[in-house]
Amino acid sequence: MFFLLNSQYTGEGVYCLIENAMQVAEETAPIIVKTITDWNMFWGSVGVGLLSVAATVIAVVWTNRKNAERFEIANKEIADRYEADVQIAAKRYEELNRLTAERYDKDKERQDKANAMAIIKPSIKSGSIGNIVEELILTNVRDRVLLLSSDKDGFDFYDDEDKMFSFNHRLFSIRNDSKNNIRLVKIEVYSKISTDSHAIIEDKVINYVKLFRSNEEILIRMCSTEQRDKLWEQLDKNKMVELFFDCKINYLTFANDQICYEYQTIIKNTPKKCIIDGNEHTRNSIKTDSIKDEYNILSDISLDEGVTSSHFRNLQDFIQIDRIKFAHRRMGEAQAQGLMAGLGHMFPNTTTQNTDEAGGDIKNEA
Repeated sequence: MFFLLNSQYTGEGVYCLIENAMQVAEETAPIIVKTITDWNMFWGSVGVGLLSVAATVIAVVWTNRKNAERFEIANKEIADRYEADVQIAAKRYEELNRLTAERYDKDKERQDKANAMAIIKPSIKSGSIGNIVEELILTNVRDRVLLLSSDKDGFDFYDDEDKMFSFNHRLFSIRNDSKNNIRLVKIEVYSKISTDSHAIIEDKVINYVKLFRSNEEILIRMCSTEQRDKLWEQLDKNKMVELFFDCKINYLTFANDQICYEYQTIIKNTPKKCIIDGNEHTRNSIKTDSIKDEYNILSDISLDEGVTSSHFRNLQDFIQIDRIKFAHRRMGEAQAQGLMAGLGHMFPNTTTQNTDEAGGDIKNEA
């Protein structure tokens, strides 16, 4: 454009320029064509490109296949892991359900046993059988009170009304204070009397009670008739005497728990000398020591379902009088005795004489 616009190049000048350019083009054309038409290089380039494409395709296909295999393996591992986790979770759930069911059954069994549990309440009573009957009347007790004895002694001390009110005993009382009944009660009693002259009298008694209801009471003499006679003989003479008493009680609750209760005690009289009005006297001094008082729930049941109940006496059967009238009469007698005791201070000599006489009567009756 510069040459065309320049004024020096017009007409022939322009034509000369074009002619020169064409001449130059003719001289250089064979070189360009030769360069472009180098087929070896061309096909080499094409081959290299095809090889590159093929290599790329092969690499892509191989990579995709490997990725697919890895993905499949990974999916299989995930599926296996998931299935294993599901199985483990299912086993844990089953185990948890089993443990829960076992715990529930154990808790229910424990609760049933606790609800059916019955603990007896022992105590020692002293006095005549008649005094205990009067106590039942005055306190208006209606539940059974069972008196047990041995086949050797029988119930002469109860059936004979004179002995019933005059013979004093030490009685072992077993009371069911729970709300549940007890069955198959086995009572084993061993007692031993020892004196200062080394005389020993032993006695063993076994009694059975098939059903021991709630709020009922069982009475057992702590010594036999022979032992009792020897005991009171020693006491009347103010001599040393010792009573060893061992009572073992096995019974079943309605939850099939066998409970063993054992009680041991020693009742000992050790006479002591004292000075009364300047004179030396010997007085009895009785002391009770409890050796054993324990409950145990046994793992095995040893009681026999086929045992027969021992013979007994129900103290309620002796009560054939009007309880209310008897209670009122006794309360009136107690009030009268209280009044006489108040008036007795005004007559000290008479009161002393009556007391001595009463003490002599009690001593002879015992």
